[in-house]
Amino acid sequence: MAKPPDYLNGVDLFSGLKEKDRREFQKLGHVVHYPTGHRILKKGNPDLPSLHIIIDGRVSVVNGPKTISTLGKGECFGELALIDGLPRSADVITSEPTSCFFLSGFQFHGYLDNHPELAINMLKAITKKLRDCSARAETEVI
Repeated sequence: MAKPPDYLNGVDLFSGLKEKDRREFQKLGHVVHYPTGHRILKKGNPDLPSLHIIIDGRVSVVNGPKTISTLGKGECFGELALIDGLPRSADVITSEPTSCFFLSGFQFHGYLDNHPELAINMLKAITKKLRDCSARAETEVI
């Protein structure tokens, strides 16, 4: 029997995990397919925290009329709400048909208890996003 695809291979957030650990994590979630123009997350929505990792396709992260960023294969969103539990900070809308690996916050935190190395990777990924946002803000001000 063939192994299922390793959707998380090559995703920065999981770079420190062994293949068996990634596959264990992957079993906790599921893949969701979205059509073009679908709003996956709505700004201000206090829904349950969840992590979304793009397997295929593209999404736009939008705040009001402004596109903050565009994300593609291997990139994730929803991680801020996983950490602070606050409502969504932006809309996330598909730019084309998109497939995402979805994991609830409850399952994420349960996994994190036994794999603290994932927390370090998550901090690195969030720090990179903050640095990218700061760099973009500097170029917009100038």
